[in-house]
Amino acid sequence: MIRIKIFRLDTFTDTVFSGNPAMVCPLPEWLPEDVLQGIAAENNSETAFIVGGHSSYHIRWFTPVCESNLSAHATLAAAKVIRDELGDMSKTLTFKSLRGELTANFLDKRVELSLPIDYPFESKMPEELKQELGFTPVAAMLGQDDWLVVAPEESIVSGMNLVLLDNPACHTRGMVVTAASDTPGTDFVSRCFGGPGTGIIEDPLNASAHSLLTAYWSEKLDKNLLIAKSASHRGGEIECQLKHDRVLIRGEAKLYMDGELRVPGDYFAAENLYSDSVVHTRTY
Repeated sequence: MIRIKIFRLDTFTDTVFSGNPAMVCPLPEWLPEDVLQGIAAENNSETAFIVGGHSSYHIRWFTPVCESNLSAHATLAAAKVIRDELGDMSKTLTFKSLRGELTANFLDKRVELSLPIDYPFESKMPEELKQELGFTPVAAMLGQDDWLVVAPEESIVSGMNLVLLDNPACHTRGMVVTAASDTPGTDFVSRCFGGPGTGIIEDPLNASAHSLLTAYWSEKLDKNLLIAKSASHRGGEIECQLKHDRVLIRGEAKLYMDGELRVPGDYFAAENLYSDSVVHTRTY
């Protein structure tokens, strides 16, 4: 039997039961990909797997149905686990990932992630997607991963009920719907709906999409520092800053649960030596 430590955190929030949840599994070395995918599917949640130590880590993210190129909220969760549970007190953590190198800095209670900026470009939206919206968008653009749709007002975003999982016209990771905020102190709101293949109807707060949202709103509002909120039922708040070709996003995370997974040893290759051991070590 393989035993693997696991943690669940709620991210971009200062209270549990809100923000975006993520699971984190620290590993001494990589497990077979089908096992990683199986764990994420069993978790039914975005799961970050991390390998490394002493401020330098590799990270992979899996949704319940596939590997993801980038998950910022799960990276923030991983950073909190590395510091609070594994004891790595480095001020800056470096993560090597499919999207390149990411960094996490600790600012009191908040974690600051540095993401590559995602510039949106105008694109003609398929009619099948337009019909799903139920409103005429101010603008529709494409980013590296998602459609970005701008709604005329905040109430439209908060009142949406959009399901794209079975819509073949959505060839992206998903759709980010956003609007300027009516609330003083908040610049914009958004919601993120998963496309086919993600297995996620709605991401409560898609932090990586804020590299795209920040590129759009910083130009529209003529400011580099922005406060954003999720209009999903779980809510969440994120501070975004445009800095050259990077977007800095900042937020808190709260540990909700820790435990241990038990995976049958026959799921692993014969040469794998983890059987009857705990796949997790404290090295700091």
